[in-house]
Amino acid sequence: MDNRLRMCQYRGDVDSLIGESEYSNGTLERTLRLESELRKDGTKKTGGMPPSVVSEEVEKQLTEDGVVAYYHGWETLCNLCTGDVSNILELLNRMFEDCEVTRESEQRILPRHQDAVIQNFSLQYVSKIKGIAKYGERMFEIVDAFGNAAKRLLEDRPLVGKRGEPYRLIRIELDEADRGNQEWNKDGEASELWKALQRYCIFVDAVESRSIRNTLSSRVLFRRIFCPAFRIGLVNSECWRMSKKQWEAFVSDPSGRAEGFVKASIAENVSDGQKRIQWSDED
Repeated sequence: MDNRLRMCQYRGDVDSLIGESEYSNGTLERTLRLESELRKDGTKKTGGMPPSVVSEEVEKQLTEDGVVAYYHGWETLCNLCTGDVSNILELLNRMFEDCEVTRESEQRILPRHQDAVIQNFSLQYVSKIKGIAKYGERMFEIVDAFGNAAKRLLEDRPLVGKRGEPYRLIRIELDEADRGNQEWNKDGEASELWKALQRYCIFVDAVESRSIRNTLSSRVLFRRIFCPAFRIGLVNSECWRMSKKQWEAFVSDPSGRAEGFVKASIAENVSDGQKRIQWSDED
């Protein structure tokens, strides 16, 4: 990228214009979690004020304390675009235009300005899903339900493991051999949606492998370009594990099934720091 900037006769480079990804609580995910907690706490303390005043006061305090999780920095941009050079160029072009970066610019784009461009970029990508032929509206519902579920788990679920990490969910694991679910109508809507979500790079194939029960499973990752639209992290540590029958139930009622998954996940007592929901086929 520095070579491209030099060829276009820019004085600044990636380091001076974009900079490193630095988050007040160490990682993007931890900072998103802390920001959420402080927002809730600040709202309680300013109770009785008009909602608009409360929001303004909380935002002001968070900004002063430096705990707002702005999506910014070169590492975040690369993770967000999953290393796709064309996406990185598209995002940087948008950022340079919106933030009025010229060939003479050498000053770093502020994190909050980078964040504003990234958020808008992500929201536009999400909205484009509706325009996909045949299954656009259905896939949008799935993305919306999954993204909101991941956000709630990141913000509200008890911390995971000895290090107390937030619940980082951007993966779905489809158990291919779970309780006789090999029989799946390949021409059915659930099967077609599973394939379409990958064909349009909404979920990215994460290679077939063995599940925790040592059965064959297909794994897909939520494309990271959609993550800022839901204020979730770009790193995965957990998975939403489903049988084929459960996947069929999920695509038939995305928001309802996601709500049930979130509630069960938050409510369950976790003794070893790891969360693994096991639904029955009737659930």
